[in-house]
Amino acid sequence: DPDNGQETATELVEDTQAIARYGRNVTKMDAFGCTSRGQAHRAGLWLIKTELLETQTVDFSVGAEGLRHVPGDVIEICDDDYAGISTG
Repeated sequence: DPDNGQETATELVEDTQAIARYGRNVTKMDAFGCTSRGQAHRAGLWLIKTELLETQTVDFSVGAEGLRHVPGDVIEICDDDYAGISTG
């Protein structure tokens, strides 16, 4: 907050439709380098919309061959159950 000596401030962001459907789910995030309420609000909206819209996730583990990948890498995943056919 530039008006408060660059001290951390809190910005509440809500999606009333999501609250009505799923109930209140409080999540805290740090918007590193954020210097305005508008920017903080957009970061909060991004978090909410990402949680609501990106529902297809996968968890997996790898051996030593997975060490060459870093967070953010795009990988291909073949899942026979999801595809409904044998993907080989």
